[in-house]
Amino acid sequence: MNKIYKPYLILITLTLPQIIIFILFTKIFGLISSELSKSSIEYWRLAAIYLGSALIIFTLWNIRNWINKKDIQPLCALLIFIVYTIFLSVYFYNDTYIIPSDIPDYMFLGIRPSITILTLIMPVLIHSMLLLVHFSVEKVEKGSNSKDFYSMIGIPVFCYVFIYILLNDNSPIEKLTPILFIMSIVAFFFFFIRIIYRLLNKRADIWQKNLAFLNLLGSLIGLCLNQSFGNIFGDFSHIGFYLFAMITGVLMLIPDMENKRIRLILWVLKSITFVFTFYFFIVFLPYILLSLIGMIFFGCGALMLVPMLLMFLHVKALWSDYYYLKAFYEKKILAALFLIGVLTIPVFMMMIIKNDKENLDNALTFTYQRSYEDKNEAHIDIAGVKRALKNIKYVKGNKRNKLDVFTTDIPYFTSLYNEYVLDGLSISNKKIKRLEDVFLGESDIVLNDERQSKNQVFIKDIKTQTIYDEKEKVLKSWIDFELENRGREQEEFNTTFKLPKGSYISNYYLYVGNEKKYGLLADKRAADWIYQNTKAIKRDPGILTDLGNNKIAFKVFPFNGGEIRKTGIEILHKAPITINIDGHRIDLKDEHIKHLNKKEIIIGKGLAYIPKEVKKKLERTTREQKYYFLIDYSKESDGKINDYIERVKNYIKDYHIENKVEEIIPVNFEEKRISYNKEWEKHLKHIDVKGGFFLEYTIKKIFYDNYVKDSSEYPVIIVVTDDISKGVGLEKIDEFSFACPEGVYYYHLDREGKITGYSSQLRKTMDRVEKIPVLVWKDKNGKAYYLQDVEEDSIVLLDDKLEVNIKEEKNAKWENGAMLQGMYMSYMLHPEKYFEKSLSIVKNSIISHVMSPMTSFIVLENEAQEKVMLEKQKQILARKKPVHIGDMTEMDEPSLWVMLLLMGIFMSRQLLLVKSKE
Repeated sequence: MNKIYKPYLILITLTLPQIIIFILFTKIFGLISSELSKSSIEYWRLAAIYLGSALIIFTLWNIRNWINKKDIQPLCALLIFIVYTIFLSVYFYNDTYIIPSDIPDYMFLGIRPSITILTLIMPVLIHSMLLLVHFSVEKVEKGSNSKDFYSMIGIPVFCYVFIYILLNDNSPIEKLTPILFIMSIVAFFFFFIRIIYRLLNKRADIWQKNLAFLNLLGSLIGLCLNQSFGNIFGDFSHIGFYLFAMITGVLMLIPDMENKRIRLILWVLKSITFVFTFYFFIVFLPYILLSLIGMIFFGCGALMLVPMLLMFLHVKALWSDYYYLKAFYEKKILAALFLIGVLTIPVFMMMIIKNDKENLDNALTFTYQRSYEDKNEAHIDIAGVKRALKNIKYVKGNKRNKLDVFTTDIPYFTSLYNEYVLDGLSISNKKIKRLEDVFLGESDIVLNDERQSKNQVFIKDIKTQTIYDEKEKVLKSWIDFELENRGREQEEFNTTFKLPKGSYISNYYLYVGNEKKYGLLADKRAADWIYQNTKAIKRDPGILTDLGNNKIAFKVFPFNGGEIRKTGIEILHKAPITINIDGHRIDLKDEHIKHLNKKEIIIGKGLAYIPKEVKKKLERTTREQKYYFLIDYSKESDGKINDYIERVKNYIKDYHIENKVEEIIPVNFEEKRISYNKEWEKHLKHIDVKGGFFLEYTIKKIFYDNYVKDSSEYPVIIVVTDDISKGVGLEKIDEFSFACPEGVYYYHLDREGKITGYSSQLRKTMDRVEKIPVLVWKDKNGKAYYLQDVEEDSIVLLDDKLEVNIKEEKNAKWENGAMLQGMYMSYMLHPEKYFEKSLSIVKNSIISHVMSPMTSFIVLENEAQEKVMLEKQKQILARKKPVHIGDMTEMDEPSLWVMLLLMGIFMSRQLLLVKSKE
C-alpha cells in the first residue's frame, strides 16, 4: 500500500487524464464557441486557468519529488483532493453557463462533457482519497469504524438539513449549496473507504468472505435492476455479463490456500476476470457521486458502489496471491501470467471483432463495390456474414426492449465496435436488411414505413427570374418560393421534383427569421445527418439533395401553424426548361434571347452535351435484341429449378429466338455466366441453390457490358422466378438509365409462360418483348453512341473512366455541373472506385459551387451547426467503406480511447509497482 505514495503515479492519474480533458474541451469549444455568450466564454476561460494551473503545479511538484526520490506528501494529497473537489463543485454549479442547455448533444460528436469530466478527474480524486485514508488510518491511527460510520451518515444528513431547511431562497449562503452538496458526497466516500480499508485489513478472511458474498449478490441484483429499469446505465442484458458476474464473485469467495498450484490457477483466473471488474469500475466511475443520492431517495443506490467494492476486493485478492506466489515463482513469470490473463478477454473480443470486420468488409465490397468487370469467383463466408450481422444488430440495439428509453448501447463496447468494424460510423437497418436478403435470403428486420401524413405545407407563390450570362453562354434562373403551412401543427415542407437533364443547381437560400441565409454545399450524408438532428430539436434547417437520376429532394423545417416562409433556388441551364414542383408548372426562359447554342458541346475530353434540337436531326434505329435469361437459384427456389429450366426452353421455342439468346445466368448472391449452346442445361445441374436473389448486380453488369462496348445490340433481360419481389436491388436499377437508351427494362417470365415488363414507370403484361427505337449520334471520329429517343437533352460519357479536376473558375459553373454529372455516371459504372470517385465528386462540387448527386445545399440556423456538419463531413470522407450515417446515434459516453487511457493508467501503475518490488 505504501507504493501509492510514489510521485510518478500523479503523472498517470492526474497529468495524462487532464491533458485529455484539455484536448477534448478545446475541440468542443471550437465547435460551439459561436453560440456562447460573453459570460459563458469567461467561465470557460476561468475554468481553463484554474484546471491548467492545478495541472502544471501538481505535475511539476511531483516531478521534483520523483527526481529527488521523495514520496507524495500528505499535504500534497490533501491539496489535490481539495482543489479538484472545488473544481467539480464549481463546474457542476455553473454547468449551464459552461455548456448552455439549449446546445443539443449531437453537436459534441459523441463526447458527453459532464461524464467526460467526471471520468477523467475521478482517478486523481480516488488516488488522493486513498492516500489520505491510508495516512489517516495507518500513520495517524485516529478514528474507528463506529465513529467513521456516524460521520459517513451524519455529514450528508447535516448538509441536507442545512441546505433544505435552514436556508431560504434569499440567503446569500445559498450559493454554497453545490459545494456543500459535493463536500457531503466526498465526506461520505472518505469515511466509507476508511471503513472498508479497516475491514479488509483486520480479520481479513472473515470480512473478505462476507463482503465478497455481498458483492456477488449485489452484482446480480444490480444487473437485474438495471435491465428492469430500461438499461439506465447501459445494456448489460447479455448472458455473458451475468456469467462473468457469477464467476468473478465466486473467485472472490474462495479463501486463500496454501497450495501453490491451486493458488497459481486462481491467480490466472482472477487476472482474466479482472478485465470484467475494471470494465464495470470505469463504467460506474462517473456515477459514484450519484450513489449517495440513490441511497437517500431510492434505497438501491448502494448497488452503484458494488463495482468500487469489487475493485477493492479484486485488487486485494490479486496482491495477496502475488505476495504468496512470489516465494515460489519468479516475478517475471507472475507478471507475464498476469498480463496474459488480463489480455485474454480483450484478445478474444478483438478476434471476434476482427472476424466481424473482415466478413462485413467482404460483404459490403461484394454488394456495393464489386467491379462489373470482375470475373473472379466470390469467396464469401456466409456463416461469418450471418454472425457479423447478428452481432451488429445486437450492438445497434435491434433486439432490445423497446422500453429501453435511457440507452441503446453497451458502454464503451459499442464505441469500440463501431470504431473498428464500422470505421466510426454506423450501418442503417435498411443496409443490414439488404445484406441479409443478399447473402441469407431472408431478414428479420422490418423497416418503418417512410410514408408520411399528407403535407400541410403548400407553395403559396412562385416568382422566377431568368437572365442570360454572355460570358458563360448559359441561362441562370432564380425560383423564389413562398411556402405556407395551412395546418395548425408544426409541419415540414417535403417534396421531390425532376430536374431536366443539362440543368444544375448552383445556389439556394432560406430566410431564417428576417435573415436571408445562403446554403452551404456539403457531402449529402453529412448534410442529411445534421438536417435530421437539427430537425429533431425544431431548429431551422432547409435542404436540397440530389437523389440521383436528376431527382431532387426539397425540404424546409419547421413551419408553425399558418406560418409563411421564403426560400429560393438558382438553376443553370443551356436552354429554356420546364420544371414541375409540387403540381406547379414553372417555365424558365429569357424572352429577350432569340439565339441559343443548339449544337453539341464537347466538355473536356470525356463528355458530350447533346441538345434536344440536335437530337431531332439524328438517325433513328432499333438495335438487334439479345436475350439473357436470369434464373432464380436462391434458397427459396429449392425444388423449382427444373420447372424454371422448362420455362426457359418453352419460351425460346415458342418465340423462335434460338439465334438471339446470348446467355443463361443462374443467380443467387453470385452469378454464373453460361453461354447458350447445347450444353447449357448440363452446366446448370452443378450449381447450388443458396442465399438470396441478388438481381441488381447481374442486371447492371449486362447493361454495363453493353454500354462500354457501344454495342449495336440491345440486351433483353428475362427473369425466371415464381416471385419477382424476391429480387434484391431492383429499386436501384433506375440509376443505370443513362446506360440504357431503350429504357431500364427487365421482364418477368412467370409459371404460365407470360412475361411482364418492368421499369421505374412501367409494369405491363405482354406477349413478346417490344422493339424500342433509339437515336444514333457519332463523335468526330465516327464512333457511334446510342441515345434515348425522347425530347430532352442528353449527356454522353465518351470515357467511362472519366477523371476531372475542377478549378475554381467563376465563369464555368455550367460546364462544372456537367462534368460532375459525368463523374457520377463514371462512378455508377465503376463502383470499385467508390472512395476515389465520391471524394473527388464532393471536393469538386464544393469548389465549383454546383450541386452534384453526392452533395446537398443546406441552410442551418447558426455557425456552430455549420462547424459540426463540416466536422462530420471530414469523418465521412475519410472512410473508404460504403457505410452510411443512416440511423446512427452518437454515444453518450467518453470516447473509446478515454477508456483505453484509463486501462493503460491502471496497467502502467500495476507494472511499475511490481517492478519497484524487484
